Amino acid sequence: MPPVESRQVELGYKHELANGALLTAALFDITKGLEFTQPATAAGALPTYVQAGQQRNKGLELGVGGPVLPGLSLSCGLLLLQAKVVNNGNAAQAGKRPAGVPRITLPLYADWRIAAVPGLSLSAGAIHFGKQYVDLANVREIPAWTRFDAGAQFKTQLNGAQTTFTLNVENLADRRYWSSVTAGSLALGAPRTVKFSATVAFD
Repeated sequence: MPPVESRQVELGYKHELANGALLTAALFDITKGLEFTQPATAAGALPTYVQAGQQRNKGLELGVGGPVLPGLSLSCGLLLLQAKVVNNGNAAQAGKRPAGVPRITLPLYADWRIAAVPGLSLSAGAIHFGKQYVDLANVREIPAWTRFDAGAQFKTQLNGAQTTFTLNVENLADRRYWSSVTAGSLALGAPRTVKFSATVAFD
């Protein structure tokens, strides 16, 4: 298949607060080639992955990142997306929502430095995805989902070397969910996952 071409028009704004926090906002309009899985039309035939028509995305993106209080930093955003199928020659699909494109995405993460324990910081976060259609007919869908994460980080000196210990837990509630739709296939969200790492910086 040929490369997918896209055209994007965007209007953005950024503002840095006195404490270093950064506020961002953007309006955008993106038109790109549409790729999707075409169902089989005859007995014994297989579905095919095709390029036909265009996908137009209009959206609003808001974000804030950086310190908001002494010791507390936030990273959060909001993406509102209006997407539809255009110019693909199929009247039944025209104006439908492309597969795998949620209307809303909302990530929120916070990091808190513990003043009583120098080098220790705790983190918590959540990410929300709206429902996504599985097909261009907008008949089948996966429901909206929200995942919660948490973590801790400790920085110290070991034998004169800067050492960082990091512990992260993803999907705290061990929720089972379909996370996304790609090329007509469903991706299963990962179960509760614990990650631990140690990083040593040598001069």
